[in-house]
Amino acid sequence: PILKRIISKECNLEFNSQYSRKKIKAETDIYNKLAKKYKIRIFDPKPYFPQSIIIEGNSLYKDDNHLSGYGSRYLEPYFSQFMNRPE
Repeated sequence: PILKRIISKECNLEFNSQYSRKKIKAETDIYNKLAKKYKIRIFDPKPYFPQSIIIEGNSLYKDDNHLSGYGSRYLEPYFSQFMNRPE
């Protein structure tokens, strides 16, 4: 039963938005400090995500913190463009 729930496209992905925003802000702050210190670029996927986490019946996330295979493929063109852009 648990495996069926994990791989089911109909799984219910609920999360606490206040907790998520707080966690994302803390992580973003750390990433920005590292980027500045080590002069690296960081890809921020947030601008490319639609309002809904479901597109054409496919979830962008497999849980509250990880992209699904579909979500990874959804972001691939944006990530490729970022990687191919000159600094």
